[in-house]
Amino acid sequence: MPRNSSTGAYVAPASSFNPAQPVTAIASADWNSLLSDIEAALSATAATTRALNPTAGQVQDDAFSWCGTAGGTADVLTLTPTPAITAYATGGRFAFLTGASANTTAPTISVSGLGAKTLKRRDGSTVTGGDLPAASLIEIRYDGTDFRLTSITPSAIGGGSTSTTTAASFALTASSNRVQSVTLTADAQSVTLPDATTISAGGPSYIVTNAGTRTFGVRANGGSLLTALPAGATCDLALVSNATAAGSWSVGGTGLSPALVIGDFTLASTLTAAVQVAVRLTDTLSLHFAQNGSSHPFVVAVDHSTSPATIGTPVLIVASGVVVAHAFRISGTKAMVVVDGTSSNVYNVTVSGTTCTVSTAATAAVFDFATFTGGPFIAALGANSDTFVAIDITGTTIRAQAVDCSGANPSAGSSVNISALGSGTPGLSGVFRVTDTTAVAFYVDDTGSAGTPFSIRAVDLSLSGTTITENTRAGLNDVISSTGTNGPPVCQHAAGLYTLGYYQASGTLLRAVGVTVSGTTVTFGTPTTVETASIGNQDIGQFNASRFQPNMFPLDATRALFTYGFPSGSTPSRHVVLTNTAGAITAGTPLYSLWQDADGGNFPQEPTGFLSVQEQSTSSRISNVTISGSTLTVTGTALPPGVSFGESNTQRFGLSGGIRAIRQNYQNGPSINAPSMWNAFRLTQGAGPRYLGAFDLPNFNGSQIPVEVAPSRAAFTSSTLSQTGSATALIKVAIVEFAA
Repeated sequence: MPRNSSTGAYVAPASSFNPAQPVTAIASADWNSLLSDIEAALSATAATTRALNPTAGQVQDDAFSWCGTAGGTADVLTLTPTPAITAYATGGRFAFLTGASANTTAPTISVSGLGAKTLKRRDGSTVTGGDLPAASLIEIRYDGTDFRLTSITPSAIGGGSTSTTTAASFALTASSNRVQSVTLTADAQSVTLPDATTISAGGPSYIVTNAGTRTFGVRANGGSLLTALPAGATCDLALVSNATAAGSWSVGGTGLSPALVIGDFTLASTLTAAVQVAVRLTDTLSLHFAQNGSSHPFVVAVDHSTSPATIGTPVLIVASGVVVAHAFRISGTKAMVVVDGTSSNVYNVTVSGTTCTVSTAATAAVFDFATFTGGPFIAALGANSDTFVAIDITGTTIRAQAVDCSGANPSAGSSVNISALGSGTPGLSGVFRVTDTTAVAFYVDDTGSAGTPFSIRAVDLSLSGTTITENTRAGLNDVISSTGTNGPPVCQHAAGLYTLGYYQASGTLLRAVGVTVSGTTVTFGTPTTVETASIGNQDIGQFNASRFQPNMFPLDATRALFTYGFPSGSTPSRHVVLTNTAGAITAGTPLYSLWQDADGGNFPQEPTGFLSVQEQSTSSRISNVTISGSTLTVTGTALPPGVSFGESNTQRFGLSGGIRAIRQNYQNGPSINAPSMWNAFRLTQGAGPRYLGAFDLPNFNGSQIPVEVAPSRAAFTSSTLSQTGSATALIKVAIVEFAA
């Protein structure tokens, strides 16, 4: 009996001596037959051993999964491995070559005649026509129900490639090819990813390349910007979660930008000067300002609900050589605008679509002191935040005035004198809303002993229509030297609770005090010493600060971040957290050395931390500071190689959506038509700053002040660059959207 080729077992044939019998002669024929059978079995040993015990060569050859060229048709495939399999097993793997034709629909595969099984992509989605190109090497595995592709072919990334040239944004679907080469012939366009719930998380990636010259965005389903692709950039997007239609995507690639310009407008040539004021009416509507050759101010509305954004026609505010000093939102279609010249006037601007209408003026002389980036010298009162109270200094007198903007045209009340200083210059710290009809003003005057040192004071102001009544006053007498027009920094935690910092005139004490307002009563708490240091009032009132980056910043309902230092540039900045408990101040431990005032500053803060910048000779250091309770900790720094950032507080900005950005310096000044280059970061809790990349505004001269017009959007207004690098009589407005 020959050897069993399946089991390898050998059984000798039965004969006259098998089984053996005692005292029995062996027949010669039986003996010869046994020898022949053993010879046959031994001859079959090599083949049987190869089948049952594969050699290293057979394993390396993948001989048992290799099926050669598939039989059947392009859509009904048959595979014949050697040896044949007797049943499908989960995880079973096979490799084969396709025939002369690509598939036209979802194919089936039968192995060793065991029955057809559907072939699917590796993520379980349906295979479509062309997924199995002709004469291609394909690898598959059995998942217990169907076969799935594993080979690196167009199928392995979920589809083939597509080249698209278009002037308009377009959306991908779950059946779109995963490799997209895109040329957009218009600006501010985007490619939108599919509804994430229609594809598998962890499945195929989308690879998008900008094959054109215009930057475009890639957006999640629903519109959130994920990244922007300048010319030549490529992004790789992998779906992390498909719990929502927008999904959660991992974004990588080369040459990517964190921002997309969704509106880039050049205003009429009659407008020759940019005005660094803007106001956000809604997340998709904003107002911007410019002047003509006669310095007459104009207002224009920009609608950025779509990309690209749309702009209205500039409208004259007043035919007079005045400056737009401030603008406040009243509603989604209305703003209050302050213009300042020989006297100050207040206007209402209403918007319908992108058409602006300007009211008649209300003369409001006190409103001349406030600037767009300066201290909080105007407060919005009223149930609809449409009545405004301002404070100013004229000579040695501090005044207050109210303007009612609730109607079609504003109306102004008479100014009232809050205080006067016999000698020296009084100072203003700010005015804040307490209720719909009351405000509190902080200032410096000569209450107490005549002359220096001076006093820090506050007064409660009641409003009836536009008539202001002064109520109780309180303060600290004879505590500081003259500060100029900027008084000690103060912030509001909540209506009726305030924290103020100052430098004691006698001695070397930096101090803070809590202030409460209840009804019409103002109460100053007991001052707390923050530290002993030789500083000076100027260094805590104006130290690299603006309205967007104040030196006394409210972190929450009780805590404030206080920034102070020296104007000489030789001593580093200092930061401390102050906690105000019903007017009683406690100070944390100061943090030193983030920057010096001549070459650094903070980005806008947030309750959990902030970023700061220290300019260096050829590069700049960005520090990430985490705030926990009253403790400040530098949790990481970044040193972008060869990049120097602007130190001015007008060259740094932040958005409520979390973006922080800073303008990049040109060591030898702007080159001809050099772009305004910005670098974007995000604060990262407990780690270093997260660098998002650079973006530019071509042909902007770089002097613009960015203004938030939505949580993830900023507006830039600037003059353009000429061929010699100087500004021409062309004004540009750009709306920039940042990736989520």
